Amino acid sequence: MNELIIMLVLDSGVALLLGATIYFCTKLNKRVKQLQDSKSELAMLIQQFDESTRLATVSITEIQRASKKINENIEAKLQKANYLADDLASMIERASKTADRIENQISNGRSAV
Repeated sequence: MNELIIMLVLDSGVALLLGATIYFCTKLNKRVKQLQDSKSELAMLIQQFDESTRLATVSITEIQRASKKINENIEAKLQKANYLADDLASMIERASKTADRIENQISNGRSAV
């Protein structure tokens, strides 16, 4: 009878340990599922981030291209403005000389009268 009680106690202990093992395995399985779900979410986020990065790179390239074109336009207009400024300065100088000559002729004409 003692042997029967010992066997019953041992069997009960093993059953308790087996129940605890099943309980913890169930909890562990839930956590593993959560981890796998999180892994797929993370993969999706990484894919979205990659797409956003690709679009940003394309946008930066387009901005650089537009900036270069604008810079070339500004450079051409600046060269034209410098040419016109030089031309205008030359015209002003000639006009000033002509005005001085006319003034001298008028002065000479008055003194002759």
